[in-house]
Amino acid sequence: MESLSLRLQKVESELRQIIGEFLSTKCIFGNVMITLVRVHPAGDLRSAKVFVSFFGGTPEEQDEAFEELEERRPLLQSHVAKNLPMKFCPKLKFYKDTTMEHTQFVHQVLKDEESSS
Repeated sequence: MESLSLRLQKVESELRQIIGEFLSTKCIFGNVMITLVRVHPAGDLRSAKVFVSFFGGTPEEQDEAFEELEERRPLLQSHVAKNLPMKFCPKLKFYKDTTMEHTQFVHQVLKDEESSS
């Protein structure tokens, strides 16, 4: 069981490196910067969830950047397949990471609560 988790960790690390490099060189979306937050490969390594966050731009521009990223998924998928030393390439699925937004919301609620006390 431990070897499987070690293998997952290695695949995750490789995917992060390959996808991160791709995003930094081939996915420039005006004033919206896309950051790779984490990659979560499935236990069978047939798929992987790719969590990204956005900085800069309006919410509409960020939504457009996410749509463009989705459109470039086949290109990224091909890039990963060429650079990942595995027999099968995990199918990538993008997700918006909302951790930062949630953290800011909680911080604001706590701040509002503190100021009303």
